[in-house]
Amino acid sequence: MSNKIVRPDMSEMPYFTLTANLNPQELASASMALLNAVNSQPKLTQAFRLEVKFLQSSAKFRICLDAVAWYDCYLRVNPDLSKTVEIARKYVSTTRREIPPEEDGPFVIDYKEVKKNKAYMCCTRKHDSKNPLSKCEYDHPMLVCKGNVTTRDGHITTCNYYFPSKLIVQELSTKEYVMLLRKEPIRELLMLPRPIEERVNFNHFDNEMLVKHSDFWSNLLKQRQTLSFHSIALNYGRWELQQSQDKYAQACHAHVHLYFNRENWEYLKQMVKNPEIISKMNARNYPGSSYLLKDCTELEQKRLIPSEHQYMLHTNKSLVYAITKLSEDSKENNKALVNAITKLSENIGKLSGSQEILTETNSLSN
Repeated sequence: MSNKIVRPDMSEMPYFTLTANLNPQELASASMALLNAVNSQPKLTQAFRLEVKFLQSSAKFRICLDAVAWYDCYLRVNPDLSKTVEIARKYVSTTRREIPPEEDGPFVIDYKEVKKNKAYMCCTRKHDSKNPLSKCEYDHPMLVCKGNVTTRDGHITTCNYYFPSKLIVQELSTKEYVMLLRKEPIRELLMLPRPIEERVNFNHFDNEMLVKHSDFWSNLLKQRQTLSFHSIALNYGRWELQQSQDKYAQACHAHVHLYFNRENWEYLKQMVKNPEIISKMNARNYPGSSYLLKDCTELEQKRLIPSEHQYMLHTNKSLVYAITKLSEDSKENNKALVNAITKLSENIGKLSGSQEILTETNSLSN
């Protein structure tokens, strides 16, 4: 790795960042180091995202924390409320300024609506001559992961992640990994470990396990040369389970988001021969909505605006106190000034009287 991890307390941003060379072992080591940094603070593991942007000879890693968790762990403990508000507002303003409109897609994903699409839901019915398979509205996937996974309460169960057959891009898939289109109209691919019965635990990986293996990075770099995606992302915690088919799972089947610009997406279509898949790719010509902008809105609503309101009240209270104190000081100063003038007037009167007596004395002497 070419440098050390830049932590949120150093950058005053909700990120852990690190740069690594395009070497599979080094990329795996960088992933492990960043995940360990997040795991050192359990609250941060509730939801975070690992992003990797590929450059000519290096890869820029960035762990994007849940902005509210970042505020709670790094900013709320600061006794200086003005500094806390300043850091949070600077992050929101900087993020909104730096993300161009073309990177914030027009579609808002409603996962509840996506789940209603029967074409991507695994069929649980029995089929016979009276109920032929060809007339079924549901999906009949050929790939299902049967690896063991641990639930949130510690039980061992089966992954049962099924690969929607109508979203698999066969031309881009390999023996090790399956390429899927997103269910939503978003310009990206999902790269998932292929279930292999002969492998350990059916070749099941979750996102944390996957990025720690140099074999994964070796495969990914080869795919990048072929597919020309510019960056990837993996979700963890609550953000990973958002699309899980088992909401009681602790972690779901690993899936890597591959991101493309418009030109490379068009190039990708030329590799696909299936008309149905090409049609789906044509409908996916826009990026998804920006997660960072969503994070900014959530941070504002849940933490920043209430904190700014609290800071304004505190500032107003301090201002009222300062004005009151100034008014009291002014009254005291005015009173002291009146007393000084009165005393001066009395002294002048006495001096005038003494002058008159001196004048009379001089007259009598003459």
